[in-house]
Amino acid sequence: QVGKGLEVNLFASEERFPDLVNPVQMAVDTDGRLWASVWPSYPHWNPREPMRDKLVILADDDRDGKADRLIVFADQLNSITGFEFWGGGVIVAAAPELLFLKDTDGDDRADVRIRILQGVSSADSHHTANSLVLGPDGGIYFSHGVFHVDASETPTKTFRSTKSGVYRFDPRTYEVDFQFPVGPNPHGDCFDAWGYQFASDGTGGSGYYVSIGKGVGAPHGWYKQRVRPVPAVGFLNSPHFPQENDGNFLICNVIGFLGILQHRVTYQGADIKAEEIEPIVVSKDPNFRPSDIEVGGDGALYFSDWHNPLIGHMQHNIRDPNRDQSHGRVYRVTAKGRPLIEPAKLKGKPVETVLESFRSPVAGVRYRARIELSGRDTAEVTAKAAAWAERLDPAKLADEQPLLEILWVFEEHRVANEALLRKTFLASEPRVRAAAIRTLGDWGRKVKGGEEILVAASRDASPLVRAEAAKAALSFDGPAAAEAIFEVAGRPIDPQLTFVLNHARKTLNVDHIVQEAIKAGRPLSPAAQAFALRDLDVNTLAKLERTEPVCRALLSRPGVSPADRRGALETLAKLRSSSPAAELLALLSVPADGPASGDLARLLGELPAAELKGSADAIHQLASSTKSPEVREGAFAALVAADGSTTRVSKLADASLADTQAFMRSLLLIKDPSVLHAAYPAVKRLTTELPPGLATAGGRPSTAGRFVRIELARKGTVTLAEVEVWSGGANVARGKKAKQSS
Repeated sequence: QVGKGLEVNLFASEERFPDLVNPVQMAVDTDGRLWASVWPSYPHWNPREPMRDKLVILADDDRDGKADRLIVFADQLNSITGFEFWGGGVIVAAAPELLFLKDTDGDDRADVRIRILQGVSSADSHHTANSLVLGPDGGIYFSHGVFHVDASETPTKTFRSTKSGVYRFDPRTYEVDFQFPVGPNPHGDCFDAWGYQFASDGTGGSGYYVSIGKGVGAPHGWYKQRVRPVPAVGFLNSPHFPQENDGNFLICNVIGFLGILQHRVTYQGADIKAEEIEPIVVSKDPNFRPSDIEVGGDGALYFSDWHNPLIGHMQHNIRDPNRDQSHGRVYRVTAKGRPLIEPAKLKGKPVETVLESFRSPVAGVRYRARIELSGRDTAEVTAKAAAWAERLDPAKLADEQPLLEILWVFEEHRVANEALLRKTFLASEPRVRAAAIRTLGDWGRKVKGGEEILVAASRDASPLVRAEAAKAALSFDGPAAAEAIFEVAGRPIDPQLTFVLNHARKTLNVDHIVQEAIKAGRPLSPAAQAFALRDLDVNTLAKLERTEPVCRALLSRPGVSPADRRGALETLAKLRSSSPAAELLALLSVPADGPASGDLARLLGELPAAELKGSADAIHQLASSTKSPEVREGAFAALVAADGSTTRVSKLADASLADTQAFMRSLLLIKDPSVLHAAYPAVKRLTTELPPGLATAGGRPSTAGRFVRIELARKGTVTLAEVEVWSGGANVARGKKAKQSS
């Protein structure tokens, strides 16, 4: 069953192509042909048998939506759990190695086989290197699970993986780094059209926006996890499909729900979310196991079907004879009544021809154009790409995406280009500008004017761009990096921005930079000063010159010592030719429930009577209107001092139990014996009579407290019927709102 307006057909199966067994990952080459890795030896190769795993090409020569030939590109391989094209060939995960395979004579048969990385753990084939994908930065990303510890010799170090998650292999330097923690068994890693990365856990089915990378996790999942397990994820980027499908995020699921879920992507400030909508495919066949998805060269959606009754390795014996080693299918989903796309043939074409593919509306075509250029001479590619980009205008919407793709070509070839970066940053699309700043973070100080661009990005109107600026600041050091953090922190914040800011602030030790500037007497920029007033620790804040903003910060921030707060109040009153009482009342009126409102209210209640007399009416207004108990207490104490009696306070305090309690607590703030003496009559009255606010109702006290009666049973346990818990004039136990344990 397929979604509305869609149809599906069988593209290839083991019936016609016996080699198509257990297809685990697919990819499309630079001529638009669909490839698959097949794994008949799953879950492990038996050393007493020949290696039967292969990398195959499924060629649709007549473009009728059905494969005409299965070409074996490479065989005698072990557990091909993933592959990706790069450098004129293909990188294959075949534990315990990453291999580079290449066809040099054009017969679609690998005649070059180079081991480019060894030490990939093969302890558990479910957890070994999988989901290979080329990132915009030119890295090959792969995932592996918690049961694996890789030990690989790179040109500079011995790399040992110790965490479950996404790793990055650099095919130009052979270095390996940890990218993102996710587990216990990550499967599914992809990039969208703007270079945002998303990774999923196969076992739990959760998915994450890889916001920072570099080993830093995510604060939350980016979609609501509903099904599991998940062997693959991807984006449906193709103009062949209607707008309601194009750009959606897809999830393959193989137990419980058998099908491909579809999610619509939304942006919430700097965060990215995906909301589930109608599935692409659902099946009732218990052997249906969609293992991967890929948008083909024709713009249709292809998905592989592992088609196996047993897919687990922990709940089923590895050598269980019921494991199917003879089936495998690939299906094709199309949109009814919509034209397909002419496959782009890029293999071996001139660089200028490949560059023109960056104008394609198909994300996969642009992606494969970058792959094709990865195998060409760097000097030729960068020179011709720079000349081609000269003709692009960032003011034109049609030129924004091509500019970004060219920027990624330079990044893949490890050549920094400041002029192209600046030009791309002029795009009107925020996601293009954000991607440009992500590249700035990758290049760091290779960009001579990078600090200027970084600070400009930190002031960008889009939270997506500002978030990338906070991340890119980690590639710089000194004042510019700190200034970028100050600028981002001084603008509207959301949860994702808070996450990246906290990481950058801690990593760059921004607080120390400000403290050192203060210690050395260096002036702070407006953004740095605003940061210090808002976020710097209060002890450092108290050492700043007592300007009006500093005084207001000391009064509004929690945790300031009473002496520093009183000193700031007195200084502020002098600077404004006002009185401490007037300044406090102004601060407490809007808002009255701020983080330091309780401290300010206590300060108001402790002011001498002489300083309060001229503000009696304003204090009465505050005491009668505030909803904050702490502010009410301070206002009650101040009103007794200002009036010299409890006449007005008594009327307010008699309104309710909470007001009476606030009045009693306010007495603790009064230090002046004469003011306490004025409060004595009201306190004495409370020892002999109840205020109106404590009147009875229904025969029981109508209070915020509780009257409890428990009748002990002669036999058995106490039930709710034998318990009375009176609150607000009603027995809440009879309403079954009280627990017996309480």
